[in-house]
This record gives sequence, structure tokens and C-alpha cells, in this order.
Amino acid sequence: MAYTRRAIADGRIALFKGVWSALDYVKRARADCEKAIELDSINNAAYYVLGRTHAKVSEKPRIVRWPLGLGWASLEDATTNYEKAISLRPDFIMYRLDAARAYIELDEYEKAKEHLSVISLLPTQDEDDDQFRRETKELLESLKQK
Repeated sequence: MAYTRRAIADGRIALFKGVWSALDYVKRARADCEKAIELDSINNAAYYVLGRTHAKVSEKPRIVRWPLGLGWASLEDATTNYEKAISLRPDFIMYRLDAARAYIELDEYEKAKEHLSVISLLPTQDEDDDQFRRETKELLESLKQK
């Protein structure tokens, strides 16, 4: 769990500073998540943080990321890690919302809708869940045409 906690901290620092100005934090977050998963294959938080790391880094084109040592990130790997986190903790809203966002970026609207439609049925477990539910409604509304 210590690796997971450090990955979370590094990820937050990277988001605060900007992923591109905090490359070492991003790389260490990835390595820590992978080590946490190696040590505990049912660590849902590590899978989620690794998925989020892939998703955030993938926001820039690979050709821009490659020289910085970030060519490894992909939305496909993000969704794989999100799905693993969801399989281990299916009732956690944030996991499903971020998975849906990644699927939308991949134009996989049905998979996104599947996750979004479940969120209204899930219990509140986090202080941000009400905000996540509002975002879910907005995303579902925007997907009606797709």
C-alpha cells in the first residue's frame, strides 16, 4: 500500500504542477503502481491510479511524449486498468466515471454508457460522489446522440 500511496501523492503533484513539468513524478507514479500491483494483485487503487496515469499522459500526442520518455501511455491501457479496478471494487463511482471518460475518448460510446448508467445505482462512498453523479448526468446527456 505504501507504493500506492506514494503513487497517489506523486500523481497529485504532477497534476498540480502540470504533467509536462513534473515528468519524474509521472514516471515514479507509474513505477510505484506497477510495483504495488506486483506485490498485491488485488490492489484496486493501484490499478485505478495506473489507469489514470495512462489517461492523463495520453492527452498529448505520442510523438510529443516519446522524446520525454512517456511514449508508453495509451488510452487502451488506461481502460484495461480501470476495468481491473472496477472488477475489484465495482461500487466505486470514480472508477466508473473515469473509465467512461476514457471510453468516450476512444469513441467506444456503448461501453461508456454502460458504466455511466450504473453510477446512479451506486451508494455514496466518497465526498465527491454527488459531483460525480452530476458529471455523469451531463455525460449521459451528451451521449444521447451517439
